[in-house]
Amino acid sequence: MKITNKSSAKKIGSVDQLKFMLYASKDKRLNACDLAVLLEITDRFKKVDDVTYRTGTAHLARETGRGIDAVKASRKKLMRHHYIRVAETHQGNLGASYYPNFEWSQRAAERVSAEIALRAVKRNSRKSGKLCGGLPTPTNTPTPAGVISPPQNETVGVTSPPLRELVGVPQPPHTYGEPTGSYVGGTNPPALGLEPTREESPVEWKIIDSSVDSEAGHTWLNLKLENSSGDSDEAAICLESNDPTRQADGQKALARLSSSLDQGIQGSEDLHGLWVVFDAQCEIQLAPA
Repeated sequence: MKITNKSSAKKIGSVDQLKFMLYASKDKRLNACDLAVLLEITDRFKKVDDVTYRTGTAHLARETGRGIDAVKASRKKLMRHHYIRVAETHQGNLGASYYPNFEWSQRAAERVSAEIALRAVKRNSRKSGKLCGGLPTPTNTPTPAGVISPPQNETVGVTSPPLRELVGVPQPPHTYGEPTGSYVGGTNPPALGLEPTREESPVEWKIIDSSVDSEAGHTWLNLKLENSSGDSDEAAICLESNDPTRQADGQKALARLSSSLDQGIQGSEDLHGLWVVFDAQCEIQLAPA
């Protein structure tokens, strides 16, 4: 299923891609892996079709140098915070294609331009020697004009924070803002661009299909998911690996899913029809009965 891209009204160029990543890098909720995954997806944007090339987790892991599990967790986080959304779901060995949220970065660029223009006006006002409000320039006369007004450095720019606060830490800069719920994507719509509230119930997904494949010494159980609204997602469980820790984590996840089956699991198709959720660590769990 292909979704119409809201940002297609304005053609996206390389500068727009750069600004999108620049503003995303100001978000303290995103770690290095999240930004690396977002950069690779953004770099694969096709300017003609307004959509990225199909991009699978194996490709993202290879290009970013991160593990499969880390890449999948980052992709889910980027969707949850509305930086990307799925344009076309994965088909067989082909990955999904995405829409980066250029609409948000374009609005952020407009706010930045407005801030720069406002500061230019105030800077020119100071150079002209006039006080805020159009009062005459103070003179050396015994009763200088504007003597009852506060000093200029206390009035000019008092409503806007200095630049170092706009690009500082620990919170994202106010000028750039954050992606908000007006952008459709992810599994949990954010509240004012923030993390989903703890009181919200996790979205339940139904396992509708599965496949097993091997890659780089790992064997993966790939699960295709669908929720009650018809949205699609995917999950993967490591069945065998050269890394004992990764294999143990995969076996634990498989045991959680098969715990509701009376006769255990004989094949991946036994999991079809189960309802699952993702916890705060993006680990797959059985949905509450």
